[in-house]
Amino acid sequence: MDRDLNIRVFKTDGTGNTVSKDLSFVKTGCKLYFNAQHLMIKLVTYERCFFDYLCEIMDDKNNNVYIDHNIKTDFIDFLQRLDINAKPVKSMGGCVTKLSKLGLILPTTEQALYIVNPKYVFKGTDTSRKTFLTKLIQQLFN
Repeated sequence: MDRDLNIRVFKTDGTGNTVSKDLSFVKTGCKLYFNAQHLMIKLVTYERCFFDYLCEIMDDKNNNVYIDHNIKTDFIDFLQRLDINAKPVKSMGGCVTKLSKLGLILPTTEQALYIVNPKYVFKGTDTSRKTFLTKLIQQLFN
């Protein structure tokens, strides 16, 4: 995750000294639409964290994300850097299955390639989201 949006904040402490604090922010992200709440509530913390991770790494043109062994390992490494006990990689398959059954991620014909459902999450403008959703729905009917 790219963290190169920085700000510096200054304030005066109780003794009259000026102190500064540097803050870094992720410069890109995605929109999570409220129409996903009925599905999010069905996820346990670990599954929700993995879904958010997928949303951050998905392609910004078509919500594609490869969920292979490397992505699962990267996610577990990410959790360990946060000092969170992570589940083994082999248990991640159940998480992927649950996200797929809930319709939060959509399988494709290509192995390990999924689409994060743009009905619920999207990187990009509302116009490009509508265009992409229309294209996906048309593909279902053809």
